Amino acid sequence: MGNFFSVRIQDIPREGLQLETEWKAETLDDMLEEKTRIGHICSPLHLEVSFSPTGDKVILEGACAVEMQLTCVRCLDDFKWPLQNRFRYLLWPQLKASVSKEKELQQDDLEVFYFEGEYIDLRPLVREQIYLNLPQYPHCKEDCLGMCSRCGENLNTTPCACPQDSRRQSPFSVLQNLKDKTD
Repeated sequence: MGNFFSVRIQDIPREGLQLETEWKAETLDDMLEEKTRIGHICSPLHLEVSFSPTGDKVILEGACAVEMQLTCVRCLDDFKWPLQNRFRYLLWPQLKASVSKEKELQQDDLEVFYFEGEYIDLRPLVREQIYLNLPQYPHCKEDCLGMCSRCGENLNTTPCACPQDSRRQSPFSVLQNLKDKTD
């Protein structure tokens, strides 16, 4: 199992090419953009890919698995989250990318990736798969209780000392008082 980031087009035989690699967590952390990072990589990324040439295009199918550390949006605790995904791309040489009028994207268009030169760089494809498969609102567990809105205590670990009625009170509950006065 070697450590590779790109594959030369000429090295892909007609019958296809299958490769397996593992990328270090530090390498992946460097690949992820600082401004959009919502977690940290905790384990090496295991990557299996197969290349199948079809004329001047290449079909790439693969799977990746990595463990990430995310922050729960309810209680703000860090937790480990396994990311496992299968993916498929149709790789076209950049010369084939034609600029045309606006058109509606089809499902097959979402799987297309353009490469330049004689190498296919796997780093942007893996980065895209990580971003696409991260949860938009990560939760440490499905029934996370979150934090108390008054004292900030993590309700998963310790019940807070706030009065029960003030803890669950909605900021819109004041509107109820206005409605009662108008009746």
